[in-house]
Amino acid sequence: MIEISEEVSKLAIEYLPAMLDEKKLRCWLLNVFCELQAKCPNCGTMLQGKARDKFLQLGRTRCRSCEKYIEFRQGTPLMNSRLTNEQFVVLAALAPLTSNLAQAHELLGISGGIKVGLESKK
Repeated sequence: MIEISEEVSKLAIEYLPAMLDEKKLRCWLLNVFCELQAKCPNCGTMLQGKARDKFLQLGRTRCRSCEKYIEFRQGTPLMNSRLTNEQFVVLAALAPLTSNLAQAHELLGISGGIKVGLESKK
């Protein structure tokens, strides 16, 4: 059995986001939360042109149908979270491996009070 020290675990978690490819991370997040569709979370209209491009780059944009500013985090567990996208991926990866998410929070250097729902909005 391999024993991993707490220090090694901290280093692994610290460097994991650096190993993630930004484009793959963006695709993973859009797939999990938006089913890879650039849809307005308010009115459900498919975004077009520059608004679509900005949304798919995880930026803030304006829906032409309902005239509201939107971003991909709306309606997702990340909406009011201070977690970075990278921290969310690491936390999501650790969730099934630990029965106590407080350990994962501590390793990520985030507040233990942050709650993350891993189910996607359908």
